[in-house]
Amino acid sequence: MPYKDKEELRRHKKDWDMTYYQKKRKLIDEAFGKECHVCHKSENKVICIHKKDGQPHKKLKQMNLADIRYLIENNKDEYVALCALCHTSVHWCMVRLGLRWDLVEVYWS
Repeated sequence: MPYKDKEELRRHKKDWDMTYYQKKRKLIDEAFGKECHVCHKSENKVICIHKKDGQPHKKLKQMNLADIRYLIENNKDEYVALCALCHTSVHWCMVRLGLRWDLVEVYWS
């Protein structure tokens, strides 16, 4: 084992995880922007991606870099950037009210 000290190994893994997350975040930010599609705010907001048809999909945390690149290259039009609050609200409207994305977008735009 290259790390004799378990604490040093833990620090290295934490640094690597953060660097990997930042790479994934950069790809998403470059493709979808850092602004919420609904409220148009970006400061102090965590932007996530939402699949417009409301179908389940992998969360950013579960995707690797190849998954994200594939999504951007092949399915970018099927997703939109939303802040956490708007993402929750959009899902509520789609599930509880049975609204499609195009109706939700018209209502909030």
